[in-house]
Amino acid sequence: MPVGDKGRKYKGRVVFAGDRVKDQHGAVAVFEELASSPAGMEASKVCDAYGMLAGNVLQSSDAEQAYCQADLDGTETWIRVPATKRKAEWGNKVMVLPLHKALYGHPNSGVYWERHCEERVFKLGFVKIGSNAEWRSCYFHPVRKIFLMIYVDDFKMVGPISPVAQTWTELQAVIKMTAPEPVTHFLGCAHHMSTVVGPLGQPIRLLQYDMGSFLDQCVSSYEELAGPGFKCKPVSTPFIEEDDQDNCARAPMPVCPLGKQGQHNSQVMICPWCTG
Repeated sequence: MPVGDKGRKYKGRVVFAGDRVKDQHGAVAVFEELASSPAGMEASKVCDAYGMLAGNVLQSSDAEQAYCQADLDGTETWIRVPATKRKAEWGNKVMVLPLHKALYGHPNSGVYWERHCEERVFKLGFVKIGSNAEWRSCYFHPVRKIFLMIYVDDFKMVGPISPVAQTWTELQAVIKMTAPEPVTHFLGCAHHMSTVVGPLGQPIRLLQYDMGSFLDQCVSSYEELAGPGFKCKPVSTPFIEEDDQDNCARAPMPVCPLGKQGQHNSQVMICPWCTG
């Protein structure tokens, strides 16, 4: 994040070195195949749309050291404790210890955190969204009318103001997390909320997605890697000209400019280049 942004901070993390895991015979360890299912981008946008309705509030919170809040289950895993974390009384006698928490880096940590989190969400009255729960990590509270989506350790909650405040309090009692705040940044994208007056004088709430600062960082990094003296030249737009019809794949027409014959009728047009 840019200098001066209140979200800019340094983070450190102790992780499980998953590239050096051996079994009892010294061979590469193979874990049972488990997969977590964080919410998708579409769910985040629908959550935002629900938050724009009059009377609703849109807030987010982060789980603190999320994975380490969950117990590690399944195949027993032992770790060699780093020298900086060893107790003086251990000396050289204790070389490895059993791992009890879902430490970051373990192949199955994400799954156990998800189960840990979902169990507590269900106890608050939430249900999965969709007839077959196909909306991953998305929940709805049928009584409080609250939409909750979870992306790993990022929580986004939307609904009526008072029920949302009550639900955050209950959730914080069972999951260690930061204080909820209005959504200004989610999944790497800045969110700008505002209100304008509609044509009939009614207030209309707007939400603008802004990836500008991230794009600026990408360009700066590119210029830095390109070496001294390099500078991106200014252009009016990075896209191709929309009126360029010379490529049949871009603009299928009854008669291709390159001489290929296309097929079409009033309902279907077939590209002469790929016949799609």
